[in-house]
Amino acid sequence: MLRKNRIDPTEFRNFTDVVKVKTVNFDQAVEDFIEGRRRAGTRESTIDYYRRELNLFRRYMIREKDAILNVAEIDEELLDGFVDYLRNDRGNTVGGINSKIRAIRTFLFFCEEVSYLTNNPAKNWKEIKWKEPEINTFTMQQINALLLKQSDLRTFTGVRNYCLMLTLLDTGARISEALGIKVDDVLFQENRIYLRNTKTQLNIYVQNFHPLSMT
Repeated sequence: MLRKNRIDPTEFRNFTDVVKVKTVNFDQAVEDFIEGRRRAGTRESTIDYYRRELNLFRRYMIREKDAILNVAEIDEELLDGFVDYLRNDRGNTVGGINSKIRAIRTFLFFCEEVSYLTNNPAKNWKEIKWKEPEINTFTMQQINALLLKQSDLRTFTGVRNYCLMLTLLDTGARISEALGIKVDDVLFQENRIYLRNTKTQLNIYVQNFHPLSMT
C-alpha cells in the first residue's frame, strides 16, 4: 500500500519545533539566564540564590548522567529524581526543596522563552504542598533580654548594635535594608525613615518611626 503524499500536521509541527530549538548546554544556559536576570534589575542576593540552587542541580545531573546535558535533554524524570535526592539523600525540609524547585522552574521557563527548549519539563513540576509553620513574635520580655545581653552600651559597637536592633524592631526592615540606611534617610522631625535596597526594588518611607521609644 502506497503512503499518501501528505504530511500529517502534527508530525510537521513536531518537526518544525525541533528545528527551532537552539542547542545550548546547561552551563551556557545558566550564564544566559543570570545575565538576563541582571539586565532585569534582579538583586545580587537573588542572583546568588539562583546560581547556588542551579549549581546543586548541576551536580546532581552529573551524578546521574555523568555529563552536562543540553537544556532540551532535561526531562521530568530527572526533575523528579532531583526532588527524591533532596529529600532522601540530603534530608532537606519541604521548604528547602520548594526553594530549589522555584529556582529551577524560573530557569527552565526562561529557557523556553528564549527557545532553548520547546517541551518545558517544569510546566507540571509543582512545589510540594505543605502547611508553613507558625512564626511567633518575640515577647517584650524576650526583646528586652535580647537588647541587654547583646549590647554593651559602654562601647561604640554596643550602642551601634543596640540602635540597629531597635530599628529592625520598629520598622520591620530586613537586615540588608537597615544596613543601607544613610544619615539623611532618618527624618527625626517627621518620625519617618527612608529604606533603600528593598526586595521589591522600591524605595519606601516608614511612618511613625520611633527608634528611641524603647530606650
